[in-house]
Amino acid sequence: MSERPIPAVSNVTGASPARVYDYLLGGHHNYLVDRQAAETIMSRDPSIRDGARHNRAFLGRVVMHLARDQGIDQFLDLGSGLPTAANVHQVAQKHNPEARVVYVDNDASVRAHARALLSGDRRTAFACADVRDPGLLETPELQLLDWSRPVAILLIAVLHFLSEADQPADVVAWLTSHTVPGSFVAISHVTDAGATPSVLQAIRDQHTETPVPVYVRAPAAIAALFAGHEPLAPGLVDITRWHAHELAPSYALPALGGVAAVR
Repeated sequence: MSERPIPAVSNVTGASPARVYDYLLGGHHNYLVDRQAAETIMSRDPSIRDGARHNRAFLGRVVMHLARDQGIDQFLDLGSGLPTAANVHQVAQKHNPEARVVYVDNDASVRAHARALLSGDRRTAFACADVRDPGLLETPELQLLDWSRPVAILLIAVLHFLSEADQPADVVAWLTSHTVPGSFVAISHVTDAGATPSVLQAIRDQHTETPVPVYVRAPAAIAALFAGHEPLAPGLVDITRWHAHELAPSYALPALGGVAAVR
């Protein structure tokens, strides 16, 4: 899937966080401006690439656990970025061939790539929309999901792009309020706990290379995003420790992640 040619996009005027992330993951669906931005960010701290890869591995373990062990066959991946290796639908459909997945991203430049890469699969869809949009759940592509049945809401490395004014906890509460019992919400988020000053500066300086700033939060603030829901073991932990069979090498970009059953 990732070997298809990159679609032509006429309005590439700056780096895209989604395409920068694709480059950090070793993908090919990015442009020179994205690669230059990523290299500048990594020049400030090379562990940024490790953090991206650990986050992607966390996403894969979450989807595998929910599909295989919790019986979830519907996934809403918000702030999904570009499809790359080990996509949500690929992991989920490995355990249930009929699993349905809707990807959502507000980066319009992602649309052409995502729709080309996902074409031909009736069980997947992509919506160009914003997680903060009150009309998000009425988006036509989201009707692929049956909201009368459990859905896993994936907010992986997206809420740290929301400012306090965006009220990320309220966004999570609003999304989960539309799901039925048996649903889950998964979150990963960069944290300031244990981060070196150089890493924190690299994260905060990201908006000089891409148009979207990153808001680093304390563990308590990240835990509050799950308010009202029942965390699955092992709770909110470093993303490299969540259902990992072996410890990952140490890295300097700390991020916390967890999954909770919606109540």
